[in-house]
Amino acid sequence: MMSAATISSHAIIALLAILLAATGAFNSHIPRITSDLNIQPTSSKTSPPSQHRRNEATSLNSWLSDAFQSLGLDLTLKKLKFNPKIPQPTTTTNSNEPNTQRGTVIRTAAKPYHAEHSKPASRQYTTRKEPTSTAGIRLSPDGVQGDYNHYRTAALSSTPDRAVSILTTDILQMLRTTTIGGSSSGWESVADGDLGENIYVDGIDYTFFEVGKRYQFTQGIRQQAANNDAKEGVIVEITERIEPCGNLCKLPFINNESIPPLERMQACKKFLLYLDEKEGLRGWYAKVIGDGGMVKLGDQVSALAM
Repeated sequence: MMSAATISSHAIIALLAILLAATGAFNSHIPRITSDLNIQPTSSKTSPPSQHRRNEATSLNSWLSDAFQSLGLDLTLKKLKFNPKIPQPTTTTNSNEPNTQRGTVIRTAAKPYHAEHSKPASRQYTTRKEPTSTAGIRLSPDGVQGDYNHYRTAALSSTPDRAVSILTTDILQMLRTTTIGGSSSGWESVADGDLGENIYVDGIDYTFFEVGKRYQFTQGIRQQAANNDAKEGVIVEITERIEPCGNLCKLPFINNESIPPLERMQACKKFLLYLDEKEGLRGWYAKVIGDGGMVKLGDQVSALAM
C-alpha cells in the first residue's frame, strides 16, 4: 500500500504531465481531457477491453492513462455538467419486422498503412479516411482490404471483432448543427470520413444497429437488375460500439493552432463526451460472417431475423 506522501508525489507528477500536454505537446501526443480529475490509488486489476464504460464517468485511455496506471493511480473524468441535447432518432425500427427498414451505402473508405503517418504520435496522423473508388471495399474476416487501424493491429492482434466500422449519416448531420449552452459547438466543418468510418450509411439512424445482431449488405434493385449473378451479399455482426478516441482531437476543427491550447483542450473534452452520450454516436464495429465480399455504393443494408 502506498503512503500518503507517495500518492501526493504521484499526483504532482500527474499534474505536471497534464500541464505539459496542455501547453506544448498537442501535436506530438494527443492531450487527454484534463478537468474534473479524480486521482486515487488503484489496484493492478483492470477491466476487460470489451467491457463498456458507464456513462457516469469517462476513462482516460491511451498514453496518459497508461502513465497514471504505471504509477498505481486511477485517473478518471467525471462527466461534464452540461446536458447536450441529443436529437431523437427520426426513424424507428420495428423489432418484429427487422427487414422492413433498409439503409443505403453512400460512401466507402479505407486508409492504407504508412510507415510514419499511421502512428498516432505522428504530426500527420489523422482518424480521417478517404473515399475509395466506386468499386467499394472488400470485406473479409481479416478486415477491410487496404485499410489499416493502428490500435487494432498493434494492441488487439488484428482482432476480427473490429474488422469494419460503420457510421450513419445522422451523426455528422447532428454534429454540424449542435449547440452547447446556446453557442455553436464549432463542429460545423466535420466532414464525411473524419470519424474514420469504413462504411457510411444513409436512410437509417444510429439506433438501427445493435450489438449482437447481424446485418446483410446486398445490391440495390437497379444493381441486381443489371447483374443477374448477384450473390447473397455480405453479412456482418455488430460486436461493440466504437468508443470516442482522443485521436479525434487532432481533427482540424478542434486542433486549430489559432486557438489557445487550453481552449483546444476544452473543445476536445466536449467533443469526446458528446460522442459518448449514447451508444452509436461514434459508430459501430462489426465482424464479418463467412467469407465476406464487396460492399459498394448503392448497396442496401438490412437487419437479419434472429
